[in-house]
Amino acid sequence: MPLFRPLALLLTLAVFSGCPSGPSDDDSAPMDDDDTAPVDADGDGVLAGDDCDDEDAALGAIAADADCDGTLTADDCNDEDDEVLAADCTGRWTAPANTLLLSVPDPSAGLYINDIQVKYPDVDWSTLERLYIPHGQYKYIWLGNLPERDPATPLVITNHGGQVWVGDLGHYYNFVISGGSGWVLTGRYDPDAETGHADYPGHRGNRYASTQGTYGFLIDDASDDRAISGLSVGGGATRFELEFIEVRNVGFAGIVLKTDNDGDATMSDCQLHDLYIHDTDSEGLYIGSTQSQPQHRIEGMNFYNNRVIRTGTELLQAGQLGPGNEIHHNVFALGALTWKAPFQQWQDNGLQIGVRYGSNSIHHNVIIGAADSLLLFMSQPADTDSPQPGDLVHIHDNYFSHGRARGSYVGWFTTSESTLRFEDNTYRGMTFERDEVYDTSNGDVVFALGTILDTTIEFIDITWEGLTDLHNQGTDPNGTYGSVSGSGNVYGSTEPYPFVDLGLDPAMDFLRVEHWTAQATVGRKEAVTYHAGDIAIVDGVLYEALSENSDVYPPTDASVWSALSTPVDDVRVARGSAYAGIGLLDTRP
Repeated sequence: MPLFRPLALLLTLAVFSGCPSGPSDDDSAPMDDDDTAPVDADGDGVLAGDDCDDEDAALGAIAADADCDGTLTADDCNDEDDEVLAADCTGRWTAPANTLLLSVPDPSAGLYINDIQVKYPDVDWSTLERLYIPHGQYKYIWLGNLPERDPATPLVITNHGGQVWVGDLGHYYNFVISGGSGWVLTGRYDPDAETGHADYPGHRGNRYASTQGTYGFLIDDASDDRAISGLSVGGGATRFELEFIEVRNVGFAGIVLKTDNDGDATMSDCQLHDLYIHDTDSEGLYIGSTQSQPQHRIEGMNFYNNRVIRTGTELLQAGQLGPGNEIHHNVFALGALTWKAPFQQWQDNGLQIGVRYGSNSIHHNVIIGAADSLLLFMSQPADTDSPQPGDLVHIHDNYFSHGRARGSYVGWFTTSESTLRFEDNTYRGMTFERDEVYDTSNGDVVFALGTILDTTIEFIDITWEGLTDLHNQGTDPNGTYGSVSGSGNVYGSTEPYPFVDLGLDPAMDFLRVEHWTAQATVGRKEAVTYHAGDIAIVDGVLYEALSENSDVYPPTDASVWSALSTPVDDVRVARGSAYAGIGLLDTRP
C-alpha cells in the first residue's frame, strides 16, 4: 500500500535509533498520549522511535515509527499498531480517473434510483471507479441494479463533500442497496484514494474513543420510533464490501443482508469490516433469511474488526451459512437489552448462528451480554446441500461473559456429518436471572446440548466459572459421552476483559444494563422494578438509577435517574492484558 508522508514532516524526524531497551512509555507523563498538543510521547525532548505508542493526532500526522523498528516504512501507516491494516492506511485504492457525482438537488426529499445503470446510460459501469453521493441529510437512499464487477477492480461508492446522513426524516426505510457485485460502500477518509471527507474520519488511525457521528456514512433514525432497519443489502447482491459506516438508533436491525425467498441467489465472498453499529432496538446485524426454504446460502463471508454495541436483541444473527465463512476479531458487547420487552419472544441471545453445511470459523471475538444463551448454535442443511464428513465448525479463542442463563445452546440439528469444535474459549460472569421474567429454572451448565443426533462435538481447553458443569451430557468435563468428548477443560477463576474505555465502570456487572421498560411483555408480564445502580437505556441515552423505582420514565425525573455521559466505546483491549489478540485487530500498544 502506498505510504502517505509529507516530505517536510518526514524531515523533522531526523534520526531514529529504535525503541529504548528500558521500560516503555507508561502513559503517566504529563506530555503523554492523551494530551492534545505534545507529540513527544516519552517527554525526552526528541521525536524518535520511542514515541511509537503515542496517540496524539499531531504525532499521527508526522508519521511516527509505529512499529518501533527505528525505520519509517510502509508498516508505520497505522501510528499505534505494528500491523498493516487497510483501515489505517492511505492509498488503499489508486486515485480515480473515472468518477460520477450523483445529482441530488434536495437530500431531505430522498434519493431513489431503482436502476442506476438505466438512470445514467452514458456511464461505462464496467470501468467507473468512484460513485460519489453528495453530503447532506437524506430522507432515504435507494440504489438499485448496481453493476456486476470484479472485486479486484471495484466500484467504490463513497460520500462527497462531507457526511452522508440517512434517516430521521420520517420515511419507511433508510438505506437500501440492491444487486450488483464487486462494489464497496465506504465512509473511509483516504486523501490518496479520494474517498470520504477529512472531517469524518471515523476510527481512522486507530482512534476509537468517542467516534459517534464522525463517519462518512451515518444511518441514524433516532426521533422516528419505527421498526425499520438501517442499511439493507439484497436483490441478489454478492461479493460486496462494507466499511467505515456507523449505524445507530434504528428501530430494528442495524444492517440486514439477504435476498428473501430466492434459493438461487448468491451472497458470497462479502467483506464486512470496520463497522460501528450501536444502540439498535433489535439485532446489530441480521444476515441470511430466517424464512422457510428455499433461501440462498451465505458463503465466504469475512466479518472482522467490527464494533457491535448495545443491541436490543441479538448482537449478530447469521443464518443460512454455507462453506467458508469467518467471523473474527470483533467486539460484540451488551446484547439482548430488550429481553423483558422484545418484539418477539426468544430473541434474546448474544449471537445466533445457523450453519447449513461446510467448514466455518468463529474466533478471537468478545461476546458480552445475553438473556438466554451467549451463543445459540444450530445446524440445519437444506435438501439441496451436501454436508461432508470433513466439515469443521471451529469456535475458538473467544471471550464470552454475562449471560442470564447459559453459555451456549447447541441443538436443532438435522445432520450429523460435520464436527463442531469449541476450543480455547473463556466463559465467565454468568448469573441465572432469567426467572425475573420467565417461570423457568437453569440446568447450571455452560453448554446445553439439545438435538445433536450423533454429531461429533469436541470441547477442548475451555475455561469457565459461575456454572457448575461444562455440559449436560455428564459431570466430567474431560470425559467422553457418545459423540461428545472433552480434554483440557478447567473450571476456575477468570479475569474480566479490560477495555481501553467502554464508558462504563469496568468492574460493574454488565447484566445491570438493559433497555428501559415499565412492564415486561413476555413471561409473567409483570411490572419491572429497577434498583439503585441499574442502568436503563432510552433512545441511546444511558441513565443510572439513584434509588429503587418502578414506572419512572428516566428522561422525566432526575431525582430518580441520572443521565450518564455518552459512552466512549473504545473497546480495544487494554495494554498488557492476557486477552491480547482477542477482540479488535487494532490494539492499544
